[in-house]
Amino acid sequence: MEDATRIKIPSDFATGQVISEVQTIKFSSLVSQVTSRKLTFDDLKAERQPFGVLETYQHVANRGQPGVQPVSDLLYTTNPRQSAISHQLAAGSFTAVPHYQSHLRAVSTFDGAIQTSGNGQRAFWGASQEASIGRDRLPFFEIPREPVLSLGALQHANLGSSTFSTSYQFANSWASSYLPLARVGKVDKSKISGGVPIYDTSYLVNEALWDGFFFSGISPVLTPGTSVAPGKAWEKQTANVTRSSHDVLEQFVKSPRENPLANPRMHLYQNGVPAEDLVKSLSEPAGCRKSASHLLVDGAFNINSTSPEAWTALLAGLRGQEFETQDGATNKTDNTSFPRFRHPSGREGDNWNGFRALSDEKIKEFANHLVDEVKERGPFLSLSEFVNRRVEGSDLGKCGAVQAAIDALNVNGQASQKPFPMEGYPAEAQSHIIQDSGVAIPGFLTQADVLQSLAPVITCRSDTFTIRAYGESRDKSGKVNARSWCEAVVQRTPAFVDVTDRPETRLGDATPLNQKFGRRYEVVSFRLLHPSET
Repeated sequence: MEDATRIKIPSDFATGQVISEVQTIKFSSLVSQVTSRKLTFDDLKAERQPFGVLETYQHVANRGQPGVQPVSDLLYTTNPRQSAISHQLAAGSFTAVPHYQSHLRAVSTFDGAIQTSGNGQRAFWGASQEASIGRDRLPFFEIPREPVLSLGALQHANLGSSTFSTSYQFANSWASSYLPLARVGKVDKSKISGGVPIYDTSYLVNEALWDGFFFSGISPVLTPGTSVAPGKAWEKQTANVTRSSHDVLEQFVKSPRENPLANPRMHLYQNGVPAEDLVKSLSEPAGCRKSASHLLVDGAFNINSTSPEAWTALLAGLRGQEFETQDGATNKTDNTSFPRFRHPSGREGDNWNGFRALSDEKIKEFANHLVDEVKERGPFLSLSEFVNRRVEGSDLGKCGAVQAAIDALNVNGQASQKPFPMEGYPAEAQSHIIQDSGVAIPGFLTQADVLQSLAPVITCRSDTFTIRAYGESRDKSGKVNARSWCEAVVQRTPAFVDVTDRPETRLGDATPLNQKFGRRYEVVSFRLLHPSET
């Protein structure tokens, strides 16, 4: 087995070395002796006879080969999608990356080398490489079939710089397994003199994206297709565009109620701009920077709420929702589901192919735990502050508010697998690592799974307020001649107080007046109140 890097850059690397040397230091010392079965020349002449296997594989979460294959974390502290798997890219004392291993062992049959599915095309992984508890189909990440509507769906994006980060970086908040709690980055010089940067990728990408971006739903309507030649699927467009982005936008602006966006809670805010001009402006390449100034969220939820009832109503938004699975079947439940995939490959309660769902009682308990976290950590001045952990050495530095509430709920016991070895992880991080190889598998409820449902409607401040006022008229003696009560509903709009600046103008580039007072408020409704209403 030749390492691809050595083939591509022969001038810098000596050729003829097996891939195990790239992944394991002093590989030969780990396998000092391998005893194969005895074979005669007649045996070898009759047919091919396996006598040993040199294998490089990813560890499993529950049951490996005794004495050969240790259990390892799969997704929580490592990212199997990353090609950069050198142990030199991580802090700690790893002699190989924690989730891969190279090994030489004796076998007597081809079946003993690797167990496969009935057609021989797929091996087993997950809990084990054995057919009894392993899976031959194991999706961990999703490529969207439809336009994305939630920032939380970016948990499937591969944003890490190396294999030494959690697999689901965005929207999760676990502290890095390679840094102390009070750090989000450092340069480690223990293995390479020039140093290797180590990042808390989750913290950094959450901080960068949560408060500056959203998905509007102004996107094309697609009909998925299937390529008759999978090897050439990338050569031409397979999905058909039923409605273009321009058509979706034009129909929405013309008749918002009859033609809502893919996220129906997005309401049009025309702000006096003629329909034709608005469609033209938002259809331009730079239109994506302007869409937020013409959309309002119906029923946005303030994350600083301390009402258990309000949180319960929000969390139960997907109660009883049906999901289409990969095989085309519907997955109906009376519980509230939090699937990691838009089209799950399994059903509720399936740890490896399904998702976690919560009963009504658990949803209420979840809401109470969230309120506790808001009271302890809030008020949150931004969404990223709500999503992220605190950068400090206390328990608040281990994870964010939502993950802490999930942990307090104790619903992930079913997804628990086995403790994995901690040797090699930096000593300064070992105390906050969750030592369970089941963390982050599809049946393990994570913060990102919850935020995938909530992201389109949450905000860190309220934009609509009800204001009540009271007035009275008195004569010279102080006697009240008349009283009056009134109520006004006031709403913050995208427009600035000083309309010289366009709504999409960055606050730092706005006029001094707008930097001081911000957005314009409008009186949405006004009415007089009867005394009995006060």
